[in-house]
Amino acid sequence: LVEMYQNVQKSEQTWPWLDCAVEAPRSVADWNKEPIFVMLDEFQHVIEIKDESGISPNVLGRYQEAVESRRCPHLVTGSAVTLLTKDIIGRGSLFGRFRAIYIRGLEGYHVFEFCQKLGKQYGVEVNPEMSAELARRTGGNPFYLDCIFAGAERLGKNLSDIASVNEVISYELTQGAIWSELYRQL
Repeated sequence: LVEMYQNVQKSEQTWPWLDCAVEAPRSVADWNKEPIFVMLDEFQHVIEIKDESGISPNVLGRYQEAVESRRCPHLVTGSAVTLLTKDIIGRGSLFGRFRAIYIRGLEGYHVFEFCQKLGKQYGVEVNPEMSAELARRTGGNPFYLDCIFAGAERLGKNLSDIASVNEVISYELTQGAIWSELYRQL
């Protein structure tokens, strides 16, 4: 793999970089006879890769061999799930090689615990009542919770009362990270 990577560094083309990135995890897993778990987040950006001449390489076809290994399972996450169910799982060279599993948001105590950790990380106070309110308003989605705490830090707000929570959520939905992510997706 080191030799492959060194050769790729000399290349000015997209294909060798892509092949190295796609093949490396399974190669290591097979060589060591040890499982390696691969998590692909925001996979739609991989599909958008173009070479120097603007041509899209067959990224999906390149992943076929990489994902056909019990020793190297791939988990695809993020906003690409709809894209995957339509373009990858539902047809094409990778048809039938992935399973879609819906992962629900955090619940109850886990939201409270996550809010406490985010509060420490961002220097934002949050009380149990507002943690419960945030759980209800976000469905326990860790991404949204993180955005709200980051937004509270940016605004210099604590999440200790409903007015502050409403203000931060309003900010996040209209101009913050949640708005940015939804705008990018839609």
